[in-house]
Amino acid sequence: MNAAETISTARQRPLNPIEQALALRQRGQLAEAERILRDILASEPGQRNARHLLGLICHQQGRNIEALQLVGAVLAGAARSAELLNNYGLILAALARHQEALGYFEEALALGANNLAALRNRAGALKRLQQFDRALAAYEAVLALSPNDLDALNECGGLLTWLNRPAEAVACYDRALAAVPALPNCTSIKAPLWSR
Repeated sequence: MNAAETISTARQRPLNPIEQALALRQRGQLAEAERILRDILASEPGQRNARHLLGLICHQQGRNIEALQLVGAVLAGAARSAELLNNYGLILAALARHQEALGYFEEALALGANNLAALRNRAGALKRLQQFDRALAAYEAVLALSPNDLDALNECGGLLTWLNRPAEAVACYDRALAAVPALPNCTSIKAPLWSR
């Protein structure tokens, strides 16, 4: 069997139930994905991947207390991965527990300093905690890894405006506009900054 045949065969193999649930989640079919995961957990209560994914689905549906319990159970009984820590932090943030969430984002970053999702989430938590200088530095860390990240550029522009640094704010918005010229937020926010 050559490499092309091996790849074709791999694509044709049936998905296991967790892979099916993940594919359904990615297509937005959350109820069906949830049913599969609950079936897995009914027969195998210790299945960490099913519990983690079910927690994420609950989070997507706004059922954050249940999500916190599910992902928290995985976190309590397993080695900590950056993805798991970041996801737990996201659920805490959705419950407005930003200080706790920040700790989990920072723990995720300790496992991988270039984790873009954890960097973004850490920056958002710092902003919500009104630690604007630290939030700005965190968004700048995002931009160091992803220079054209529109959300980070927009957030930097907003923070720089808040910190009364209008010229730097305009530069951030200009970078965002260079990437997406018709970005409505940037053009409407940038205009009053020139009068400062």
